[in-house]
Amino acid sequence: MSGTNSSHAGLTRRSFLKATGVLTGAVAFSGATLGCASQVEGDISSASSDYEVHPTTCISNCHGMACPLDVWTKDGKAFNIEKFQMKDQNLQGVCQRGYSNLQRMYSPERVKYPLRRVEGTARGAGEWEQISWDEAIEYICSIWKSLQSEYGDTCILFSKGTGASSNITTGYVDRLVAYMGASNMPLAYDQAGFFCGTNCLGLEMPYTYWGSESRDLVNAKKVIVWGANPSEAATISFHHISKARENGAKLIVIDPLFTTTAAKADAYVPIRPGSDGLLAMGMMKAIIRDGKQDEDFLKSDTVAPFLVKKDDFHYLRKSDLGQSQVGSKEDAILVCDAQGKPGTPTDIVDPVLEGSFVIDGIEVTTAYSLLLDRLSEWSFDQIAELTDVPVDTIEWLASEYVDGPSMVFSALGIDHWVNGHTGYMNMYALMMVAGQLGKPGTGATVGDSSVPQAIGPNATAITAPKDAKPKSNVLVSEVYDLVFNRPADSKKPVIKSMYFWTHNPIGNLPDRKAWLEVFEAMDLVVVADIWMSESAKYADVVLPVTFMWEEESIASAGNPYLRLMEKVVEPQFEAKGDFEIATLLGRGMGLEDKFQMTREDFLEAVLDNDLARKMGVTWDRLKKEKRIYSYPEEVPVCGSTGVYKTTTGRAQFFREAPAPAFQSDQPWDVKRESLPYWEPPREGWYQNELHDKYPIVFMSERSKFMAHTQFGWSSTMLQELDPEPYLKISVEDARERGIETGDLIKAYNDRGYVVIKAVVTPTTRPGMALIDHGWQEWSFIEGHYSDLSSIASGNVVSNTCFFDCLCQIEKVG
Repeated sequence: MSGTNSSHAGLTRRSFLKATGVLTGAVAFSGATLGCASQVEGDISSASSDYEVHPTTCISNCHGMACPLDVWTKDGKAFNIEKFQMKDQNLQGVCQRGYSNLQRMYSPERVKYPLRRVEGTARGAGEWEQISWDEAIEYICSIWKSLQSEYGDTCILFSKGTGASSNITTGYVDRLVAYMGASNMPLAYDQAGFFCGTNCLGLEMPYTYWGSESRDLVNAKKVIVWGANPSEAATISFHHISKARENGAKLIVIDPLFTTTAAKADAYVPIRPGSDGLLAMGMMKAIIRDGKQDEDFLKSDTVAPFLVKKDDFHYLRKSDLGQSQVGSKEDAILVCDAQGKPGTPTDIVDPVLEGSFVIDGIEVTTAYSLLLDRLSEWSFDQIAELTDVPVDTIEWLASEYVDGPSMVFSALGIDHWVNGHTGYMNMYALMMVAGQLGKPGTGATVGDSSVPQAIGPNATAITAPKDAKPKSNVLVSEVYDLVFNRPADSKKPVIKSMYFWTHNPIGNLPDRKAWLEVFEAMDLVVVADIWMSESAKYADVVLPVTFMWEEESIASAGNPYLRLMEKVVEPQFEAKGDFEIATLLGRGMGLEDKFQMTREDFLEAVLDNDLARKMGVTWDRLKKEKRIYSYPEEVPVCGSTGVYKTTTGRAQFFREAPAPAFQSDQPWDVKRESLPYWEPPREGWYQNELHDKYPIVFMSERSKFMAHTQFGWSSTMLQELDPEPYLKISVEDARERGIETGDLIKAYNDRGYVVIKAVVTPTTRPGMALIDHGWQEWSFIEGHYSDLSSIASGNVVSNTCFFDCLCQIEKVG
């Protein structure tokens, strides 16, 4: 069997319905054609007895996360999608991507059977042989056993993406990783933002993992959209911004590009790409210079008054003065009163914010004084020059922001640079200085980050069992060197095989050519996927996975409802769920006793926890009621209690003894990382040695038609609306190169190139080029846009730095 990739051409909505055998029923049912039925007000029992309606969700990694919806079926075929009406009208709905899910489920790109690359053929040639599930499991496990015997358990590397991140059963594969003692490649997508949120504000479950929810935007007086374009990329969240504006809020957009969101704003501030962290420092400087800092908030809710020892940048504690045991509960951090007398924050209710002192012979200063010193490293003129934001605009922004409540909608664009974490660290520090935290309408948001509370910790206990083998992490940024340049004395794993699920690394990770080399060096690459993705194309074995509506599960995030994902239709072809595939592989590896749980056992166990019992939530109740509101009635506000889930219990712009997200061999500057700072991007910057050769910053943006590499190519409806990629280029850069809209152009650098059509637009900043994110290799005329990007990452967190990339552009022909 070969040539599994099929052409999308010629399949329209009508031919799709005809092909799935539901055209007559769909048309007859009062216009209930694909994705267009009138809304049933949350009552799935009101459907005609000729049809069945199933509660489920849209699962993808987008700003909606997992929008609840109902799917209508007749004679075992799904034919209609409609929004579930939630009790809170401010909750999200379903976007055009969600309504395209029927086509995705019935896509000709579905992987139908287990496939093995024909022996002797090249990876990516599309030469496959169909094998049975028994053959596939035996083939994979026999190779894994042999490799682990020779190279150790950790030589098998597993990697989970975010393709179905809210489907709780996909996490069951982690149990296989744990008991095999295999290596894990943690996610590198957008990790700088999450890392900073955890370190600065302690953002984590159970309520949110980014900041305040986007529903809290309606309480803001100022909404600053910073490095995001929610009207295109977060349509489910943008209505909260619209509602805020209806309530009188001012919308300010900070972005290198004049986006559709910027076009709707009250003010647009263009900024040089990659300089966001420096702008935040400039705003802090202006606020403090003008005496507008919120000193009460800084004293009560932040680490600002905490005393820091000058010699080692650690806090001064009672144990330093011989007043308690080191590490004991009584070993409190100390502050100073106006007379320079130290005490605990409980004892001194009005500590000083600034000053240096000598206490029992120990030189100390306040964390706030250290922040002022760090800010003094930059002048306003320097900041204006490097950010391309005039000083008076910086001052105006600072004045507007401090006149809150102000909320930042930032999303994850700032994340995509080697220096990306400085954007978030400094932005959070700005919030603390301005006192724009802990109150309704303040903080930061990226979308609906609510998490159903009744799930509890049991899923983790099952997927990361205590009797598992020690965990070994291999960073995305480490893989290439471990495969090709591994030192003989390295303690890191030898990587010989890779397994990917809910993940398309070839299509999504930067530096595609490097990943193709890694694939080629493996003894065995296995991809478990629903569709024949770009990564599946280059695998040795492809395992067919069920679509989300072909299995029963629970949606675990992105909505305050605990949601049953009911099985809508039977699995097509020979597809199996990730849960079942993990079970088969576990048994194939001789771990039968660890993989006896059924899917229903797992789902029932997930809800068998104290929190669920307190809420009266059980698996049986969820199966009966389908959706249970499992979240506080009032939208949680980050910091509203005055307690943050950080190491100090306070909001932290100063981090004591900071450490990288995952240990690596890269150098680490503790003092630099303790406080806000800024440095230029590694490559994508106008002041470096590469700029003369490659003067264009090459970036991507989110498309309303795709979520990473999902949706667009597996839905002909969306492909009709967005049929091919194109590169946006500024009027000035196009004129200099003789380029007009529609011309073929080549973007290239030392790593690779892509040939693509040009779109000349005045909304693109000179010195930048922009492409929609999510296209795969068959979409390009030649080359691949990801061949230009670099896997290089900073030493703070292993992160995907898509934007840190320079190129040159020329007209073809």
